[in-house]
Amino acid sequence: MDSDTTQGTLQLSNPKPLLKSPLVLQKVRSSLQSRGVASIASLGRAFRQMDSYDGNKKLSKDEFYNGLKDYGVDITKQEANALFGLFDKDGDGTINYDEFLIGVRVSGVVLSGGTHVHEVL
Repeated sequence: MDSDTTQGTLQLSNPKPLLKSPLVLQKVRSSLQSRGVASIASLGRAFRQMDSYDGNKKLSKDEFYNGLKDYGVDITKQEANALFGLFDKDGDGTINYDEFLIGVRVSGVVLSGGTHVHEVL
């Protein structure tokens, strides 16, 4: 993604990818909160429920998508996969509990040049 920091303002040449993930993440957060999932303990329960397919303490892409759907999140497979990529910080193809917790509670987007944009739930 190209950016220009002329006169202290950040100009994004293609801001759409940045906007889509936060909107999807907000949709997930809202759905989880409407189901009473807001505290760390309740996020832990949600994670364990999503992982109930095999109990390996990691979410595959299918477990993540199906788990979100089970929680009433109106999300497409493509949106879930994009969010999965955002949550999977170590790139191992799964989301562990810490990645899930950080992903749901803190969203971070890295812009070119290493600038971080964070939003906390």
